[in-house]
Parts: sequence; C-alpha cells; structure tokens
Amino acid sequence: MKLYTKILLFLLFLSLVWLYTVADLTYNTLFFESSTFLSKCIGYHAQFELIYILGVFLFVSYLALILFIKNKKLY
Repeated sequence: MKLYTKILLFLLFLSLVWLYTVADLTYNTLFFESSTFLSKCIGYHAQFELIYILGVFLFVSYLALILFIKNKKLY
C-alpha cells in the first residue's frame, strides 16, 4: 500500500471514532444516561475536548490531503 492510502485509512478510522464520540455525547446529553463504554471511561468535559481536538485535526488533515492531490500532477 502506498503511504497516501495508509494515511487515508487512518483518517477514516479517526473519523469513525469522532462520529462515535459525537453520537455518544449527544445521546448522553439528551437522555442523561451513561450506559456506553466511552461515557463510563471519560467525563463529559474530556469528551468535548476529544471532539474538538479530533475535529480540528481531521479538518486540517483532510484539507492538506486535498490540497496535496490538487497541487500534485497525477498524470
């Protein structure tokens, strides 16, 4: 596998973790239940920080990949 493919797969995995964290935090906020694995391990404040940090990291990473492909001649 090329390095680009490995980076893309890693970013897709992090995106799934980010989506799970957002869904878990939304569920805990709406229904006031902490029945999932993530909410029992870390608190709400840490989940908000995780969502923010992962969101910014993913945004910058995907943007860098898009700009890298746009500037690189693939033909």
